[in-house]
Amino acid sequence: METLADTVWTMYIVVLIIALASSIMYWIYRRFSALAVITIILSLLIPLVAFIYYAQRPWGMDEYVFLKEQLQMGDNWAIFLTSGYIYLIAWLVLLMVDFCIYLCKLPSINRKFKILWRKCSLLAKKVFVNISVSTKEILEKVSVFTKNMLDKLKEKIPMRKKIEDKKEKEKVGGE
Repeated sequence: METLADTVWTMYIVVLIIALASSIMYWIYRRFSALAVITIILSLLIPLVAFIYYAQRPWGMDEYVFLKEQLQMGDNWAIFLTSGYIYLIAWLVLLMVDFCIYLCKLPSINRKFKILWRKCSLLAKKVFVNISVSTKEILEKVSVFTKNMLDKLKEKIPMRKKIEDKKEKEKVGGE
């Protein structure tokens, strides 16, 4: 039977273990308790359901393609697995946001962020001031260049002036 690459399976197992371990830790610390319990249940249940569900796939089809086809046909187990995977990804995103908030509250890291923010804002001011000055200079140079080019073209093409003169005479004569 066809199957996904070993790296995909490794990443799958690592994500499930991280989700399970973090949800147990959050459940013990009583942070996001309801979400943590749901994550514990799903991180244990999804691999079991997926194993049984993927065993039904036809020969020559990998797990992802089988899940995608069954999801398009509206199979309930495919919907359950997909929603479980989405929930686990959302749980991991929640963990990353919570961890970033925790880090920003630490005094030493907060000071470093303030210093970094000051440096970035100063650099941004310098860059945008230089851009605005150079933009003005460029626009002036472009306008002078186009004016010079138009003057040269007018000198080289005297026929255009003659045609314009004829049109003016016709207008004056016709009125």
